Amino acid sequence: ARPGEVVAGEAFGIACGDGRVLFVGRMQRPGKRPMASEEVLRGYPIPPGTRL
Repeated sequence: ARPGEVVAGEAFGIACGDGRVLFVGRMQRPGKRPMASEEVLRGYPIPPGTRL
């Protein structure tokens, strides 16, 4: 995956370069409380390959 792309897998990961992946444990949508990334992605899925 290219840097900035969402990586498929059990957890929400973003490719960072050199084959490394940053796994995001918590996310916060605008105006909402912080939540586990799995909870956020159930309601707002981000498909693998999406570039952030």
